[in-house]
Amino acid sequence: MIKDKKFLQFKYSLIKVGIFILAVAIFVSFLNGVVDANEATDFYEASDVRFYYDDGSFYLELDTPVAVLCAVNFARSEEDYNNITAMDMVAPAENHLVELNLETDNRYRVMLTAFTESHEIYRSQEYILDTTIDENRDNLLISKEGKAQVIEVEISEQGFTAEPEVIEVSGSGASIGFSTGELTLGSTAIGLSNDFGRIARAPGREPSKDHEVSLPGLESESEYYSETITIDEKGKLIRSEMISFKTLELAAEDYGENFALRDKGADVSGVSSNFGNDIAGSFGALNAIDGDPGTEWSSQGEGDNAWIEIELAEEIEVTGFGFWSRTMGDTGEIRKLRLLNGAGEVLGEFEIPDAEKLYNFTLSPVQAQKLRFEVVDSTGGNTGARVINVYGNN
Repeated sequence: MIKDKKFLQFKYSLIKVGIFILAVAIFVSFLNGVVDANEATDFYEASDVRFYYDDGSFYLELDTPVAVLCAVNFARSEEDYNNITAMDMVAPAENHLVELNLETDNRYRVMLTAFTESHEIYRSQEYILDTTIDENRDNLLISKEGKAQVIEVEISEQGFTAEPEVIEVSGSGASIGFSTGELTLGSTAIGLSNDFGRIARAPGREPSKDHEVSLPGLESESEYYSETITIDEKGKLIRSEMISFKTLELAAEDYGENFALRDKGADVSGVSSNFGNDIAGSFGALNAIDGDPGTEWSSQGEGDNAWIEIELAEEIEVTGFGFWSRTMGDTGEIRKLRLLNGAGEVLGEFEIPDAEKLYNFTLSPVQAQKLRFEVVDSTGGNTGARVINVYGNN
């Protein structure tokens, strides 16, 4: 009898310890949730969010503290979310300008979902808009509801009719394709580890069922890891399984030393425009000479009128150049360039076959310190460049 009593006391002690451990676990989980919520709240509080009407269209202007891809869900205030759109850029940005297909004299709910380069997901609180046109209002936002939060997305095959896979790989890049059952936007992360560090999306501002994401500027003969997260018109998120692949050996192509690098003292001495109006911003002209094909210069919708002038650290004998056009799918791609020296003399016009890689061109040797690249023909829109090289000898 005494043994049974001691056994029961021991049993109850174990139960108490178990309850205590469970309570601690729940409390820690609660604290982690608060940290996550604060992280998202801090992100959006540091972001400048403005909704406005201009020349017949509604826009979201969003400035974020770090470069992100951002999806925008919206619906009339009494409806469930049923629309999604994004800025028509394939790379993350700090300056976002998104056109919204809204009607006047209505109330709308808007929700933002930001994807960071390490593939964290920050969802905003709801923004309530009044689309009544009033010249005295510079922001259509009338209230906010709920709280921002960090979204954790479980891996799931549901939603993908064709899971992400590498459809093309080279020594300097890859393309990943996937399909979804619903209309979606996607964010594809890539990196040398599962911490990623870079994201991209397929061209286009509207959702699609078929996606192809270009990932240029990868290291040759390297193992990469990638995952994709999709978001549909209702705001539902789905995360894919992680995949890995190895880039190929880089084909040797020696055009001499590249002097058009900021690390070597090169600078942008002039540019027609920068998307976001910042030469050092997410789409600023300095991205064309940073040596990283993962960044890019984009003009502010100048099409065939875009140009950029690069000044080298010193005058050299220029023997050639390389140019990698940016693209937005149907727009933003340069097809033909004109090259001039600092004195305004035309050194030639050059066809750019596509925006898939860097194309190199040989020149008759010429002494120059400044070179101006002018767009002659393009697919219009936000034309620009991922990479501009200048080869030669000093």
